[in-house]
Amino acid sequence: MSTSLALLRAVFALNCIYQLTTAAILSRSMHPVREIRETDDILSRIRRDGVQKRSIPSGMIYSRELACRVDMVGIEGEYYYTETGLGVVCGTYFLADPDEIVEVEITEFDASCEDSQLEFFDGWATSGGLFPSEMEHQLPMDQRVQAVCPRTNNRRFIFKATQNIGMISFKLAQIGNTLRITYKSKRIPNPCHVMAKEASGMFTLRNHGQEGNCSFANIYPTKITVVNMQIGSGTNEAQLKCDAENDFVQFLQGNVFDLPTMTSVESMCGRSGNPVPVSDNSVGSDLAPLDSSCSGGSLTIPLTCSVSLVRITSTGFTENSVHFMYNRIVGAKSGCQS
Repeated sequence: MSTSLALLRAVFALNCIYQLTTAAILSRSMHPVREIRETDDILSRIRRDGVQKRSIPSGMIYSRELACRVDMVGIEGEYYYTETGLGVVCGTYFLADPDEIVEVEITEFDASCEDSQLEFFDGWATSGGLFPSEMEHQLPMDQRVQAVCPRTNNRRFIFKATQNIGMISFKLAQIGNTLRITYKSKRIPNPCHVMAKEASGMFTLRNHGQEGNCSFANIYPTKITVVNMQIGSGTNEAQLKCDAENDFVQFLQGNVFDLPTMTSVESMCGRSGNPVPVSDNSVGSDLAPLDSSCSGGSLTIPLTCSVSLVRITSTGFTENSVHFMYNRIVGAKSGCQS
């Protein structure tokens, strides 16, 4: 998975203010992260390669070499990389279970800080945008980036994400320079922003009684089937297009993880607890209707663009949740018109 790299232009369309703000932050503090973002096929590589699934015998430590330019890590263990002269920035994307956070320890960085770099990013930065987005994350952008350089004696570099995804980007300048890391995942009680680890499955997105937004993302065209919903306190029935409600859930789609450019397919509030028909339990179904529809007491919402997002907006006065099935839409073109 190696390609040549040059510093290219910004990779996804943003409105003017957002573009200037993000560019200023990236140019100031995110050199390797910025460079790896400008590779135009990161999400397609992640879709192609997926997350490794392997049963590790008790007492054994999983270990393998990292691939460059893009690698996906989902198994706890030790990972290493030795520079062979590629001279490019490499990105490693970590993906834990939905109720876990990513933890990465840099156990060896045998390279000079004068011409080599290594940074951790709290989330994913790809050619398909940032997730969680700058406006959604609890930390400002400059606190989401942590660098190994400059180094101090006896300092341990242990980086923790605030959700189930994180990444490192690095560039080792000299042939023979080495990097070694340990990846762990740790369970948390109240996940808010979540990246799907599987293309299809079931999930309950909650606000945990807090003000703000929580979101569930998938990097595939996805059919969403709402099983149970409790959003807001105004009605005992589910309502569509709740633009006037303070608390609501949105179902969005787009080509990149950039909220201003994503399309809201449905916006809902209220309460619903109808059972899911047996016919909707198939994994990876390609039978999503062309439009949102109610069938057998369940609401089905097809999100047919490259990336899909379920997003709860909460005032903090109620416990909001939406329980849904998500199935990859097989045969979709994995894109939509801009």
